Amino acid sequence: MLQTTRSLNLRDTLVPCLLALLLALVMIVALPAIASAQDVGPGPPPPPNPGGPPTDPDGPGDPSGPEGDPNAGNGNGDNMMGGGMKAPIPKSNRIVLHAATPVQLIKTGDDGLHLYFIGADGSTYTGPTFSSFAMLEEMHPSGAGVSLFDGSNPSTGQPVTVDYLPDENRIFVKTFYPPGHDKYNPNKAYDFTVDDKYKVKHVNW
Repeated sequence: MLQTTRSLNLRDTLVPCLLALLLALVMIVALPAIASAQDVGPGPPPPPNPGGPPTDPDGPGDPSGPEGDPNAGNGNGDNMMGGGMKAPIPKSNRIVLHAATPVQLIKTGDDGLHLYFIGADGSTYTGPTFSSFAMLEEMHPSGAGVSLFDGSNPSTGQPVTVDYLPDENRIFVKTFYPPGHDKYNPNKAYDFTVDDKYKVKHVNW
């Protein structure tokens, strides 16, 4: 009778201990699997600019062109922003209609102008912005030309200067075609003026 009582007491003690130990083992094995299943990171990033704009069909402005030098094309003068970062040229408000122009000017919302540099392959880079003709006329009512920008095209390395001519109320842009554009004239000049009505007059092209 004593032996039976001891067996029952031992069984009553061991069974809960064994069940607890078994449960602990199951938890040790199962918890990492549950945690890893719940710890799923985000999926792969979406492709850059899905369905983005292709090369501009009606003029220069290839957003897939090579990266420019962000330190190139900086100058000093009116409302300077630096320049040289790759950027597509807006389709509207273009001032220069000549398709082979190595620079482009865009009319801004405050009647100023934004200059873009254009590479030989059609790649485009943002450049400086200039105040409106009314503001330029107010700041420089007369006198000699005022330098607004003196730098270079980050794609071609060709120099680019932009001057304001107070007595004519015009902007004078001077640059060059990319090297190799004309095999008979490797440094062919490309110069033009823009008046306060945003009309372009080519001087050399």
